[in-house]
Amino acid sequence: TLDEKGVLRAQGSADPEWVERAALLATTVPGVSAYDDSGLHDQDERIRKQLNELLMPPPQAIIEVSDGAASIKGEAPLSWIESLPAARPQIDGLTGLVYEQLKPLEMQRLAALINMIESTRVAFASGTAELGGAQLTQLDSLAALIGEAHQYALDMHLALELQIIGRTDGTGSAEQNLYLARERAARVAQRLAQYDTPLPGISLSAIPQPAAHSAPDDEMRRVEFRMLGAGQPEGTDQAKP
Repeated sequence: TLDEKGVLRAQGSADPEWVERAALLATTVPGVSAYDDSGLHDQDERIRKQLNELLMPPPQAIIEVSDGAASIKGEAPLSWIESLPAARPQIDGLTGLVYEQLKPLEMQRLAALINMIESTRVAFASGTAELGGAQLTQLDSLAALIGEAHQYALDMHLALELQIIGRTDGTGSAEQNLYLARERAARVAQRLAQYDTPLPGISLSAIPQPAAHSAPDDEMRRVEFRMLGAGQPEGTDQAKP
């Protein structure tokens, strides 16, 4: 608006570039003696506030807007992330919404589960692949961890694979050690398959200790685990209004 004294007043919202340009040029217009933009609001900030009101992001998710393009970063529950494409906010001035840097909160729990699984060592007596009471109790707990990790992976569209690695010490021949390492891994896999808990795909591996290290070694007579395939979930790249 332009008042009788020649004061031009701007109200509403605009992007920062427009606000700056208007401030420079307003008084060059004939009849304008002064320019007042105190009634202007940053358009990006308006869009950000509207997005927060419409999407109601969790505290760990941050919405940023630059030149009308919005991005969401941080962490959020997977269910909230998956709801974003359907939300499709219609906001004046919003040119796009991307959230490829937004990570599911469930990834933290999955990472912790994988760490516990991969830290597990199932020890064996010398020269045997038999599973006893203490080992079975250990596998009971391990199966629950693997099942929980598998469910989180399914929810996030990740394909996990459990690698079971049998090991031996260096006593015995190379052929005996290779057989024993494979048998230990196979026995553990068979036991895990008996649980009702759904499990990921399983692969077996054997790493016998070279015969040159012939001293008995309790630490080497074991089965250990690796979880493969825990990467970035699918379906978290971007959405546009």
